Amino acid sequence: MSPFGWISYDTARARFETTREFFCVMNGEAGDGTVVPDFVLHVGPGVDGPSIRAQFFTPGGAVYRTIDYKSVDGRLFKWIVRERSYPNMTSRYTLSQATTVVEGTFEPDGHASVKFNDKSQPTVQLRELNDVPVASHWMPIPAFGDWDSLTDPHLGVLAYELFIRPDA
Repeated sequence: MSPFGWISYDTARARFETTREFFCVMNGEAGDGTVVPDFVLHVGPGVDGPSIRAQFFTPGGAVYRTIDYKSVDGRLFKWIVRERSYPNMTSRYTLSQATTVVEGTFEPDGHASVKFNDKSQPTVQLRELNDVPVASHWMPIPAFGDWDSLTDPHLGVLAYELFIRPDA
């Protein structure tokens, strides 16, 4: 039996409440694969509650932003943000076809690191920062089905904002 397939609402709720198994939530219609969702949420078990990955898509179907949330002290914290650029927004690309990747890793104490990978350049740039405002990175763990707070691709500080920050 394949580990992939559609599960019922009740099965997804049970997985969320027990945080023992992964499931995904997406908007858009299921079917022939021609509908590109705005987002897909990957929900799974974490150490202190659920861990959630939100992926956001270009009109062509490429992942342009990924946000990883981890549970900390009974709340969700926006932990890692990956932002990708592609040659255009209308074609479908794999993650490895991104022309640039900017990854920001945030900590609750305001420390952050950001990696900038322009694939046309031979090296990856890295910056370490302190005192990054992360208050907007916190949110309550949503109730099952209340996913709206996780579907905003612009929530909190974004990785590229750290890279262009003048005091970095």
